[in-house]
This record gives sequence, structure tokens and C-alpha cells, in this order.
Amino acid sequence: MSLPPADQQWIVVAADEVQEQLARSPLELKPKRVEVFTETDAFDEEAWRLRLYLPRPVGRTWGSRASFDTRRAAVDAFDMFAARTQHALPGRTLALVTTDEAPEADIAEPEGPASSEEREHAE
Repeated sequence: MSLPPADQQWIVVAADEVQEQLARSPLELKPKRVEVFTETDAFDEEAWRLRLYLPRPVGRTWGSRASFDTRRAAVDAFDMFAARTQHALPGRTLALVTTDEAPEADIAEPEGPASSEEREHAE
């Protein structure tokens, strides 16, 4: 969905609002950065998506409870802000967590669409 400039500005404000609310919260994991975008969900409805950039985890990944609590708090804060500013979308808001601090060796190559030859070989 291509958003008009006013909505694009709102996205920046919304991301800042969510990040500020989470920074003031007692959560164990707090995002360094929040990105907001739209996506068509499985029910063919436009929905908000939040990408939360967390500090590099200690060990292999973050604790599942801490990650869930942060994602849930982000969605709640965002949905309240979207409703208050009349920017709610029909689909369900989801939050994804990632980091921008991963060591180079831990970063996987992006997967592109498999060629027909690769799909046939896999079958």
C-alpha cells in the first residue's frame, strides 16, 4: 500500500511514540529502533507491522517470555496510538523482533525465490 506523505509522516511519529513508551516501561528488552510499515495479511486485509530492533542477545537468542512481552507491549502501544489518531487498519497489528548487531558470521544470505529446477530437485 502506497501511503500519502501525511501518512508517511505519521508513521515516523508513531514509531517514535512506541519507542518512547517502551523505553519508559519496566520491560527487560527495549528496542533501540522501531520501524512501522503496512502489509496485506492472510485475510487480504491491510495491517500494520512493527519491526523492533533489539540489542544483540546474550547467547543465541532472547528469552521467549521477554521477547513476547516486548512485542505485546509494542502492539498495545501502537494500536492505542493508531486508534487515538484515527489510523487503525482492519488487519491485526503484529510485531517482529530483530537486531542490527549480529556478527557477520551469523547473518544468513537472503533467500530468493527458488528456480523451477531447484523446486523439481527438492521434490
